[in-house]
Amino acid sequence: MGIIRWILFAILSLAIAGLYFFQAPNQKYDKSKYALYDQLSQKKIKEGQLIFIAKPGFWGDIAQAFSAKDRRFAHVGIIAKSKDGVITVINADGNPIDPKGSVREEPLKNFMASATSIGIYDLKLENKTITQIIDRARYYVSQGYEFNSLFILDQPKSFYCTELIWATVKDITHLDIVPLKRVHLGYEYIGIDDLTINALTQEVIQLNL
Repeated sequence: MGIIRWILFAILSLAIAGLYFFQAPNQKYDKSKYALYDQLSQKKIKEGQLIFIAKPGFWGDIAQAFSAKDRRFAHVGIIAKSKDGVITVINADGNPIDPKGSVREEPLKNFMASATSIGIYDLKLENKTITQIIDRARYYVSQGYEFNSLFILDQPKSFYCTELIWATVKDITHLDIVPLKRVHLGYEYIGIDDLTINALTQEVIQLNL
């Protein structure tokens, strides 16, 4: 049964990839690309907060569809700060046809480009623990972890966005913050709303275009 499920998942991924290939050239973003970034720059944010975003496009729609209760967002990362003081976001980003998908740390402005809505969430953990979580996430970046395009938990050296948050918190706290997993094609996964509707997180900022 495992092989059959894997084949079905591969077929679904290829079908989605085909739709993306034909749609991607038609996607256009206007001059308001950084409108929400400009709004957020007026707010107080801090390291260790989770940032959720929604963007126009096919992949965002797919990610939101995998949430059962809260479908506002399509991607998530954890806010950090570089050595030179630049606000960054550590996240796992990519798609089934993107060879450059990876666990990466990028400037907040890049992460938020073309976002149509965002949510900033506090992690209800001690500051020391949050620092350790950020360090752990950076470890995955330094080790060249790839984007988990299969969306199957525990693939070698790879994560998708929500899996990165879940795994990093678990590594440091030894707490499974999503004990009841969703199941798709027989495989467990972590949905976006498994993190937004969670006892360990609290929304503190919400912005929409």
